[in-house]
Amino acid sequence: MAVRFGKLFGNGSGFWVNLQRNYDLVRAERTVDVSGIPTLEVRGAWEGRVALRKSQVFQAALPSRGE
Repeated sequence: MAVRFGKLFGNGSGFWVNLQRNYDLVRAERTVDVSGIPTLEVRGAWEGRVALRKSQVFQAALPSRGE
């Protein structure tokens, strides 16, 4: 469909694909609950290792008390 719109309006298919991608991303950011997902911390820029505090790992692995 993006190819057809790009041809019809003369602005290329990339515009329409990016428009749909941006719309999908905004919708997901507004509706998906990520509060239970811990954020990884990088210890050193060149080490390439990722560290989580033990409490974050265990909390993420266990179901919440409401379940």
